[in-house]
Amino acid sequence: MREQLPADVRGLLHEQRLALDVGDVGIEDVVEATEAVLADEHRARVDAALAELAEQRARDGGERAAAGLEAVLDALAQRRVATLLYQVDLQRAGVRCPRCGWMGASGQACPLDGGQLEPRADIVEDAVRAAISQSAEVLPLRDRPEIEPLGGIAAVLRY
Repeated sequence: MREQLPADVRGLLHEQRLALDVGDVGIEDVVEATEAVLADEHRARVDAALAELAEQRARDGGERAAAGLEAVLDALAQRRVATLLYQVDLQRAGVRCPRCGWMGASGQACPLDGGQLEPRADIVEDAVRAAISQSAEVLPLRDRPEIEPLGGIAAVLRY
């Protein structure tokens, strides 16, 4: 049956099988059975994304990576973010244009349309929403100090 699935779907399947009796299993049982597998997969994805970020920052002047709040917000405005990484407890004030959605760390007028910028108590939350709306992968980091020197937020760029 597995071989009948499209190749891209087969690539998403996990090799480990779960032994659960469908008739007696509850949501808590499914969560418990999958928790370790999903945690391992998340950790592997974060490791891969951090490695890719380091590689892109080291290559060609770092043109396919953004590090720090201003650089990440600029990349989001250009719709270039493929993967957004940020410390889960990171909060920074900023500004956002209510007309076009441009975001920055500070300013009075939108550089794109000249509109009045509205202050935001947590621009990181807005950045996460923007990344999701652009179909970027969003990886909140817990207990991972790798991007702390980068201001707690970074991105791997599409182009």
